[in-house]
Amino acid sequence: MDAEAASFGAEPDTAVRTGRFVEILRVAQRLVRVNTWVQPGESVVVLCDHEVSPMIVEALAGQVYAADATPVTVRMPPQDVHGSEPPAPVAAALDAADVIFAVVSKSVTHTRALQLAVEHGARYLGFSNITEDAFIRGAANCDPEILRDIGGRVRERLLDSSDIRVTSAAGTDVTFSLAGRRIMVADSIVPPAGDGPRTFADGGRMFPDGEVYCCPLEDSVSGRIVIDRWMQGIGVLDEPIVWEMRDGHCVDISGGAQAAALRRVIDDQGDEYSRRIGEFAIGINPKARPDGNPHREGKKLLGSCHFALGTGTVCGGIYQSAIHLDGVLIPPKIEVDGAVLFDAGVLVG
Repeated sequence: MDAEAASFGAEPDTAVRTGRFVEILRVAQRLVRVNTWVQPGESVVVLCDHEVSPMIVEALAGQVYAADATPVTVRMPPQDVHGSEPPAPVAAALDAADVIFAVVSKSVTHTRALQLAVEHGARYLGFSNITEDAFIRGAANCDPEILRDIGGRVRERLLDSSDIRVTSAAGTDVTFSLAGRRIMVADSIVPPAGDGPRTFADGGRMFPDGEVYCCPLEDSVSGRIVIDRWMQGIGVLDEPIVWEMRDGHCVDISGGAQAAALRRVIDDQGDEYSRRIGEFAIGINPKARPDGNPHREGKKLLGSCHFALGTGTVCGGIYQSAIHLDGVLIPPKIEVDGAVLFDAGVLVG
């Protein structure tokens, strides 16, 4: 398990903890039969790498087999950075699948390979940075109907809003527009295929889930974003990382050693779109634990929010980058067209 995945205070992954595999099997059965509704005869790719618990991988593959479908476990080396494209043979396997479970340490959700697989009909459930603890506890136990209810109310407030302002005690003060952008609710249940063109939102979810997400109008983001909880690719933060935004570009990243590490990741692995904002999301999961897995639960904590640098196409934006890196804020104040939506984790109205 890499440092990022293990940088929170939950129990370590272990193959010998009494009873844990039974708990994992129970959740895996639900994910196969309910969340992704796997059908007899389907081909299901379980993508993994060696930094994620093999118990989760085996449980999912076993439950696929029990559903009379065909599990195909594809193991690849851990990617260098979240959002980087998988090797060509892996991409081909994803494109041939009916269902994809991505049990990986570095997210493939925002890759072109994954987006194409979903566009071609695959159903996707992502588990990047998943741990055994996050698989069976906390946010994982929230009823999807609760997520839909909260998410629906938040979505209605965000639709066609032209003046979003996010502020925090740590110094965040940023504004942007969502006018004309698609606002999506993530509830962990992959929807059935519909007619017409298919996007990630039509066939992809994460687990555990619970957020309302979108991509701001790219040139509208201006101000300061202070990431003070967790940074994808870096880990739990010892001190804040400050993004200075101007007309949709992150013109400066400042802070201490972890800010310098983020700059190196972007310089070494990124491209011309890696300093664009690719996502704005609000956590809506009341079961998410503040001290749980920061990747799988911190982003879903009710009233928290995160921004991402890099790819925005999955979230309805126009730029595809070589990376997609989320930064999580301790629950801020979120105002929509002058009215408060969330304040310190509390949904207002």
